[in-house]
Amino acid sequence: MSEQDDRFRFEAVYRRTYEQILGYAVRRCSSPEDAADVVAETYVIAWRRITELPDGEAGKLWLYGVARRVLANHRRSEQRRLTTTFDQCVCRKFGAHMSDQAPMTLVTASSRTR
Repeated sequence: MSEQDDRFRFEAVYRRTYEQILGYAVRRCSSPEDAADVVAETYVIAWRRITELPDGEAGKLWLYGVARRVLANHRRSEQRRLTTTFDQCVCRKFGAHMSDQAPMTLVTASSRTR
């Protein structure tokens, strides 16, 4: 298949599935911006793997699977960011009154209790 054929195929898949994939992401994300990021990444992956994208209904299901994995990665990334922010706040708040080893102990302890 030529690059132009790939582009036409991608555009057709995008037009046919965009609203459904967006709805899937919106229902599962905490903000519209996060949903837009999930959808954008889903279609970037679809473009990169256009030769693997099945035709018809199977293609839509394939995109849902990609969106599910992108969403899971997004959630893990968000959790890491929030955890790091929390750990930094704890160390800032209590670290000034502790020995040098104590802030690291707090971070390690909070990691085990998650």
